[in-house]
Amino acid sequence: MCSRGAPVAQAELQALAEELCRVFLGWKLGGDHDVLLALEEGELAIDVLSGECSCNGDPIPPLNIAGELTDFLLRALERDGVPRATVSEASVEALFARSRRRSRGRVVPILRLACRSRVAAGDTVAEAEANNG
Repeated sequence: MCSRGAPVAQAELQALAEELCRVFLGWKLGGDHDVLLALEEGELAIDVLSGECSCNGDPIPPLNIAGELTDFLLRALERDGVPRATVSEASVEALFARSRRRSRGRVVPILRLACRSRVAAGDTVAEAEANNG
């Protein structure tokens, strides 16, 4: 845990980065599943601190998952006693592609996702990667 005013430990930031990937790939992405399927493929970027989203470099309306990631981060910072002002960057980038899978005799659309998160506080930076494949 970080005491107020002390530098954020690498282990704390690493845990946050890993959790951002887990949250992104989790069930809460379901609210944006159809939006991403409609986009078919690309690179999604989420600024977790502001909630702003872009796809292939172009701004898009905020996705539900952006709010979930922001809420998660703010709760985790409060829980760990890390002042929000010490975090200068929190982002999730994801490559996504529409695919298909046979399920119960039908072909259904699915999303293939690979994400990378980054959290920075002062000189301390942590990154994590995960995918759903």
